[in-house]
Amino acid sequence: MEPYNYIFVAWLRAGLFDRLCLRLQDSPAERNLQLMTVMAHIIQPRRLGPWQMATVDTAGPCRVRLPRLPADFAAAVETHNARACASFASLAATFVHNHGDELGVASVLPGATNHAVQGAAAASSAAPGCIAGDLAKACLQTGARSPFVATSGHGGHFGDTEDLVTSLRTGVYLDKSVVPSFDLNTEAAPLNAYAVDFFATGSRENLVAYNGFHKSACYDMIKEVLLNLKVGICHPLRCCRGSARVLSRPTSHTHPAIAGRL
Repeated sequence: MEPYNYIFVAWLRAGLFDRLCLRLQDSPAERNLQLMTVMAHIIQPRRLGPWQMATVDTAGPCRVRLPRLPADFAAAVETHNARACASFASLAATFVHNHGDELGVASVLPGATNHAVQGAAAASSAAPGCIAGDLAKACLQTGARSPFVATSGHGGHFGDTEDLVTSLRTGVYLDKSVVPSFDLNTEAAPLNAYAVDFFATGSRENLVAYNGFHKSACYDMIKEVLLNLKVGICHPLRCCRGSARVLSRPTSHTHPAIAGRL
């Protein structure tokens, strides 16, 4: 399940699975489908390609396009993403603070020289009321951000992970794959609902006809989904025996597609 285990833990901590199960406790089939739909966002998620989008058959037995997360689950993802971005932004800022002299001049603007940098330093200590002092008060604190990017009005705060990894100052590099933040399923970048469709229909032929997968790849994909579901269900049960009654409900009505049609 890695690296999506971060999201899974965030959902567990927020009690979102408990709420979903209790809300649908009188409708086992609907509850299981909703649980599978939520888990499909973090278990072997696959984006829908343009060729797949062009062949979506809304009248067919498969959804093909995975529905968006419920609002409470999506909010938990956004909260996690914000925390992850803030943590790595703080790490980058600390690195710049401690090793700024070794990184060299941060500005990459044309004409940026040592003299210009010294002038900026002098402005920061200028007396209020003079031009240099007024400029110093209006100066943005860029932190780990590139001063070139800061000319558009951005300071040391990063809005999201994409902003963080693409606008760091010269000498600092952060790979986006290292930051455990996750893009939500959106209309612009939808996910393939293959796991939910197989759970609902139990047909590998449908995955080929509607979801756009080659028949030889279906077995391995569904096997990975099944193994991740087992890990996601069994490990919390071992760690939280007190919640076993609620958490075990989704497994008591396992669809034949998952149980024995691999």
